[in-house]
Amino acid sequence: ATTSRRRRTRACEAVRGYDISQDAIDWGKRYFAKPPRCDMAIADCFDLPERDGSIDVALSFETLEHLDAPKLLRELHRVVKSGGLLISSTPNENRLPWNPGFKHHIRHYRPDEYVQLLRDGGFEFIVAASNPTRESEVLVPGWDGLFNVTVARRS
Repeated sequence: ATTSRRRRTRACEAVRGYDISQDAIDWGKRYFAKPPRCDMAIADCFDLPERDGSIDVALSFETLEHLDAPKLLRELHRVVKSGGLLISSTPNENRLPWNPGFKHHIRHYRPDEYVQLLRDGGFEFIVAASNPTRESEVLVPGWDGLFNVTVARRS
């Protein structure tokens, strides 16, 4: 006889997305938000409308290169629970060097700079993956792609 164990997954209680642009919020609501458990609202990322330590997982994809990243990480540290996760991504300076042609980008990060940025923000780096090409939707382990994605734990 064989037995199988079904893996239990826990659904999110709520997903909240924030952006400072009403156009971005409208687009997100049209294509992604499915109330009542998913909502999007206007907010300043440096002053999120969340209680201290109230978030299990924060996502920040392709934002760190656009603004004051240390300031954003301090705010994310404030709202993420102790032991909670931050999943973030940014262009890999080693493969996609910053230049003035990157509209609205302040800078890109080398892997060592990215890890240090996370540490300085109060997060413990866990793992990195990257996408090898602009068209790739599959992440590969390591830092060799054009964009690096990291998982870090709030320390």
